[in-house]
Amino acid sequence: MNKYDGVELRWKYVYDDLNQEEYQSKVAALKQQYPEMQISYGGMVDFMAENRNQVKSDTENYLKFLEWSSRECGTTAMNFFTGTMVRPDADYYEFDRNGSGKDCAVTQAQAAW
Repeated sequence: MNKYDGVELRWKYVYDDLNQEEYQSKVAALKQQYPEMQISYGGMVDFMAENRNQVKSDTENYLKFLEWSSRECGTTAMNFFTGTMVRPDADYYEFDRNGSGKDCAVTQAQAAW
């Protein structure tokens, strides 16, 4: 093993070569092979999505993943991102126009949550 003590992976596998269960099996095997390695996960549930049912489903899946990760891989830390607030008329990289500043990017529907 190299001199690093851990790795950050994504919690949700989005490529076509594996499904989520296969991905998690590979991660668990990696942890068994290198038990001293700390595994953390990056990723997000987009709480800014307008489809509330999708947010609910993604949140439930994320919580299941956290339980699995803690149990199977000993994970104690996550790099969690909750989604960006981007104005419909602005580019993602126009930071002065996005977010929760004076020209708030949150829609009325999101604010009603």
